[in-house]
Amino acid sequence: MPSIKLVDIVKRFGAITAINRLSMEIADKEYVCLLGPTGSGKTTLLRLIAGLAIPDEGELYIDDKPANRMPAEERGAVYVPQQYALFPHLTVLENVAFGPLAREVSEKEALRTAREMLEMMRLGHRADSKPEELSGGMQQRVALARGLATKAKLLLLDEPLGALDARLRVELRYKLRRLAEESGVTTIHVTHDQAEATAVSDRIAVLREGRIRQYATPFHVYMRPQSLFVAHFVGGANFLQAVVAKRHLEESVLELHQGPKITVRDTSYLAAEEVVVVIREDHVNIAESADKVDSGSYNTIEGEIQSSRFLGSFVSHQIRLINGDMVTSKTPAQRLEKPMPVGKKVIVYFKPSDALVYSYPAIGLSRELRVL
Repeated sequence: MPSIKLVDIVKRFGAITAINRLSMEIADKEYVCLLGPTGSGKTTLLRLIAGLAIPDEGELYIDDKPANRMPAEERGAVYVPQQYALFPHLTVLENVAFGPLAREVSEKEALRTAREMLEMMRLGHRADSKPEELSGGMQQRVALARGLATKAKLLLLDEPLGALDARLRVELRYKLRRLAEESGVTTIHVTHDQAEATAVSDRIAVLREGRIRQYATPFHVYMRPQSLFVAHFVGGANFLQAVVAKRHLEESVLELHQGPKITVRDTSYLAAEEVVVVIREDHVNIAESADKVDSGSYNTIEGEIQSSRFLGSFVSHQIRLINGDMVTSKTPAQRLEKPMPVGKKVIVYFKPSDALVYSYPAIGLSRELRVL
């Protein structure tokens, strides 16, 4: 059964270093998502594992066997690329059955498996169609069905749900995860969608410029990001510049831009040190007046609503704080009768334990958070 180990892997394309001293391990039957911006090295890493590219430096192991130059066909892997790569002269059913037939499965069993995968992808009614007759999203589902039909024990997926509409994308992500669990397959799934990664993976590797910036469970990547970039990339965070005003035994007092003070549970920074405070949007609350907030349990800052958006199960408010900083609050819709109007004065409040603190980056906050 396939486990993967990469040790100090480097891959260059001319002057560009796509993978830069990357090390990670993926356990047998684990479902890992590679998450990162365009150009971070996700697809290159997948191709190295698939055997479609060879590392310039470092060692790749599959089941503890050296695999830098192991032929792709000996890796027990199936690679589903973004480009679909369907055979234009074959029907949809024949395309999906191709993988099992190539692995010397009987024609009857290959066709049965192909039909089963097409039904799962909601394409059973298009079994006799040619690829050119399908939309891009349908072709992507056929490519995914073909990969799953091989019953390989190492599944490498490059944006497998990228061309699908939002509702189908959500439906298939859970089917894909369930199928991986039932078949005991090790899965590496490339995506740029944070919600998709957190929904299906056992662990997430966040990549930037060919390096892993965090490799952890979805909970830890979202709730305890190891860097400002990770906090920003996984989405839904507010960033406030501050200076440490006082450091106590169990908490610190930070002074925000132009004076407002907040309390945080982090005591690892010295007085006068510049820091950045990160607060998740769903940890930022708003009240119409200060008397509705327990100021002993929460940080409170005055603000004014700048915009309101209804997002179905949530309402998003953008608020300008009294010091000019902007924050976003994401509130469950059932807690609000209606979005607050633009211009309304409010109290923004959040728990000290929900404020994460990081050193102010030497390259500046905007450059640290830059995705591309």
